[in-house]
Amino acid sequence: MRPTILLAVLALVLVPAAGWSQMRPQPRPQQLPQQPPSNGEVTERLIMTPPPGWHIHGSSASQSSISRQLFPPGQTSETWSEMMSVQVMTDPRADPRDYIQRIVEASRSNCEASGPSPVTEALTNGYPVATMTVTCTKGRQT
Repeated sequence: MRPTILLAVLALVLVPAAGWSQMRPQPRPQQLPQQPPSNGEVTERLIMTPPPGWHIHGSSASQSSISRQLFPPGQTSETWSEMMSVQVMTDPRADPRDYIQRIVEASRSNCEASGPSPVTEALTNGYPVATMTVTCTKGRQT
């Protein structure tokens, strides 16, 4: 029975270690330096793959943020029951926690019922990042 227990303990130790090695940041491919555009255009890009069948059907940009709304098949900005919104702050000095708070307040005033998830905060490439999920039961008609 002891060899079985030892094997189980080793498996518990080795499996997380193998997963950790896959999660470590990989070195970035070397890129040629680029000159920043003189017109103030955002040069960083968020690259994400939407869930299968989802499509972008709405976007906006301002001095401080860029927003894209994605919808599942058969739904649009007028007929949605599910939506994913990706919002990127373009000012690296802005406080992500303040931005998240504005999203929570907007969901409370624009949804019949809303439920924000806990906020996850981190640093990514030296920039503060905050993520959360807001569940909105139904948009209020204004």
